[in-house]
Amino acid sequence: MEMQGLPKHRRVEQEEQKKRGMVGVAVLGVLALVGVAVWFVFGADKNTALKPDVLTGEEIRLRQEAFEQSAAIQLEPVKKTDLFKAFTSMKLRQRDVQKLEADMQDGSVWLAWITVWDDVAEDGDVIKIDAGGFTRVVALSGAKQSIAIPVNHGSVAIVGIEDGGGGITTTISSNGSILRVPVIAEGQRVVIPTAG
Repeated sequence: MEMQGLPKHRRVEQEEQKKRGMVGVAVLGVLALVGVAVWFVFGADKNTALKPDVLTGEEIRLRQEAFEQSAAIQLEPVKKTDLFKAFTSMKLRQRDVQKLEADMQDGSVWLAWITVWDDVAEDGDVIKIDAGGFTRVVALSGAKQSIAIPVNHGSVAIVGIEDGGGGITTTISSNGSILRVPVIAEGQRVVIPTAG
């Protein structure tokens, strides 16, 4: 661009516009790099659409049979040194913590750790854990989530809340015991055989 024939103030103005344009291009370049970096860190290996569980009828049947023939899962007691961590995992209100502590003091209940995860596909499955008067809704993922549950002489149950597709699939572990829960539907309740 020929600026020599222009008055000085016009040349200065055009040079400033040119510099602003180069700064704008540089900013856009940096934003593009940040966007690519975020994509690689958080989304490169993940599709934005969740993939549903894909199990054959035979796999579903075998999973159900294995569950029916399984031994009771051995529950891992929560140590006294882990009570704060346990109460935090339960997401209880303070008054509920106080009631639970009183029940533990009189021996009517004890706490145990269970770990849950989606063992087939991270597809948005959601379950509810019912145990000892305690209820906790858990969005399942491939990552294992440890949660303390109160144990009395009642049952421990998993209830299907939301199916991400293909049925709700979860595995439960505690104290070295692993139990694959049958494929369940929304609203379906499965009692987990436990020992402790």
